[in-house]
Amino acid sequence: MCSSMLQMLFSAADIVVVGRFAGDNSLAAVGSNAFLIGFVTNLFLSLSIGANVLVARFYGAKREKEVIAAGMVRLKMIAAPYALCGMMDVMVGALRGIGYSIMQMLVSLFGVCGLRMFWIATVFQMPEYHSARVIYLSYPITWLITFVIQIFCFVWAKRRVVINNTKK
Repeated sequence: MCSSMLQMLFSAADIVVVGRFAGDNSLAAVGSNAFLIGFVTNLFLSLSIGANVLVARFYGAKREKEVIAAGMVRLKMIAAPYALCGMMDVMVGALRGIGYSIMQMLVSLFGVCGLRMFWIATVFQMPEYHSARVIYLSYPITWLITFVIQIFCFVWAKRRVVINNTKK
């Protein structure tokens, strides 16, 4: 509930700032995608709640050691390389800043989501790799691949911006 309230406050602040400084067209764009943003936010919130229910059931079944062990595995495999996700987000901001927002969106979508779905459809399906560790391993791998692709995209986009500015 708290995250929904924060999302509503963020959306309200977004509408105020965009409406005041960016004009009518930008405000219309923010309003037109509000439903989609709400849907995605609530989808992931629901998934999070579902995961919490599973953890609570393990814990409630007096299997604390298993729950703690599973949490430590996740921490070791995802939290340590999480800086890759932050660096990837820096590249996203840099590409948006020079006017290439669609490119970074597609790279992020296919690089993170697409590669993870591919990972689950291929590697995870092999019986010897059918474990939570293998799923967790997909996170830093997809972050790294996406980060490298975004670096290449940034270099390419920056060159185009420089070439276009020198022609003017």
